[in-house]
Amino acid sequence: PTQAEAQLPVEVASAPLPAHPMAARPGDETLDGRGGQSGEDTLDERLQMPAAVAEQTYDERLPAAPALTPEGRRPTGEAGAVARDAKAEALSPVLPLPEAATAALGPADWSLSQARDALKLAAQDRDQLLAVVLEYGRRAFEFTAAFAVVRGAAWAWDARAEGGPVDLRGVAVPLDAASIFRTVALTRGSYVGPLPPDSHTQHYLALFGRAPRACFVWPVEVKGRLVALLYGDTGTRPMSQRRLADFILFCQDLPAAFHELIAFRKLRTGAGAPFAEAGGEVPMPTAPPEAAPGDDQAPPDAALIEGLISLLTGPDDRERAEATAELQRAPAAAAQALAARFPGPTGWSRLPVVELPEADELGPIAGAMSRLGRDGARALAPLLDSDDSDVRYFALLTAGALPFPELLPGVLRGLFDFEPDVSSAARAAASALKHVEGFAGHLKQLHQELSSRDSLRRSLAARALGMLHDREAIEGLINLTGSDDQLSAQAAAEALRDICKVNLGTKPRAWLSWFAQARAQRRTEWLLDALAAEDFELRLGAIEELSRSLGDNLGYFADGAPDERSAAVERWRSAIAARPSLEL
Repeated sequence: PTQAEAQLPVEVASAPLPAHPMAARPGDETLDGRGGQSGEDTLDERLQMPAAVAEQTYDERLPAAPALTPEGRRPTGEAGAVARDAKAEALSPVLPLPEAATAALGPADWSLSQARDALKLAAQDRDQLLAVVLEYGRRAFEFTAAFAVVRGAAWAWDARAEGGPVDLRGVAVPLDAASIFRTVALTRGSYVGPLPPDSHTQHYLALFGRAPRACFVWPVEVKGRLVALLYGDTGTRPMSQRRLADFILFCQDLPAAFHELIAFRKLRTGAGAPFAEAGGEVPMPTAPPEAAPGDDQAPPDAALIEGLISLLTGPDDRERAEATAELQRAPAAAAQALAARFPGPTGWSRLPVVELPEADELGPIAGAMSRLGRDGARALAPLLDSDDSDVRYFALLTAGALPFPELLPGVLRGLFDFEPDVSSAARAAASALKHVEGFAGHLKQLHQELSSRDSLRRSLAARALGMLHDREAIEGLINLTGSDDQLSAQAAAEALRDICKVNLGTKPRAWLSWFAQARAQRRTEWLLDALAAEDFELRLGAIEELSRSLGDNLGYFADGAPDERSAAVERWRSAIAARPSLEL
């Protein structure tokens, strides 16, 4: 965040909302201390919600959040029943909400418990889930909106106001442009308070037709990924503390509901994120446009490149798309100019990663560089060794989208970065680039690091080889499990578990015995054996890999009943036997 953004929560938390005529129902306490009860409470005290406010206002205690169902586990309840029979019911309609729930959507007079019940019933259908969230939000706000986070931008999907639904489709908020939305996306914390004094927030709210005194923004995360943002405001009226507290408690159930929705859609239709099509109206170009005659001889004007980059990093999404297309007409010059400004504005939080994000999620500079082909790779390569760890981190994640050999040496060096989030970015990039020409030669150097005198380098090499599922490293990793250095031995055992889907710990003799029998098998067969393992995590990891290979789980659930799993394993064995060349 910028310096101004970093100061924003402190400044807002200490500032009471300006006085305004009462517009809440009798008995409601508002955020500026007026209403059914008098008081001089500041917003600082209100931001202690939900815990403090819930304890003071409600007899009902917040229940423990329901456990999220990781991908590969069977959804519980009705979702599980449908998912287990997804093949037989592939053409049947999505289960509707009961009439009692849908009839209550209009007046939005639910209690908190009724809203939670409706949310559970709606978790299998995107439109119904949004309707529940937005209509219940209308109890606390004059205007509510839901945004899908897709490729680094928050795309408006649906909205509600006093007059009914509001069509905001096609409106996008880039999460790398300084605004309250970027602050929430970076911190993954909710916001309630006056509008910050930046021009971008005002600009985006104007696109919604809003000019409120205060606003509410809530992030929805699933498995560490930001998937949606919720927005609400009361226009020029004060917010009711009582209703806002109810809605905050309700929002804490959203991650589980969204996770069930995503899991259900994947099992049912193979679809990805539930809002994937929300931002489809302004597609980003994926290939350079054809150059005009003579473009390859006339060097691009530096001022033109500067102007395009200004548009690229500006707040307007359509201008960004146009600037990206124009920059692709002069990839060499554009790549150098973008590299000089890398990583640029971003809405991506720097954290360790286990899978590669899309380049667009990293910001407009990274997204544009990923479309410049080999010129982009050449300009990015020096950044992989930057003295700035932020630059290294984002450069490594961007490198995963550019499959060119120029990036391989820097990515391999990044595997041994002392900063854990940077080395995790290198592992994600290496996994994406492992089929690039020349990668095998660099892999041999990685094998040699297993016998390095530096214990940290040994352990980092083992982790990388495990994530790469490198079968050729198995014998070296087995030797390392017998090391006196516990860090190296444990890293080697975890790597072997990732590759072989067997858990034998730091016991080299047990590993040697197992490998002597399994050496002649394909790794795919090891994954099939893991489907019948006692260890749930092994079963889950195996079905995730196998499902990606066929785009189907063939009715296997890692937490299913033993007889159901056994039947599904036989289906998998038949499917793999019909694909003798399949290797994972």
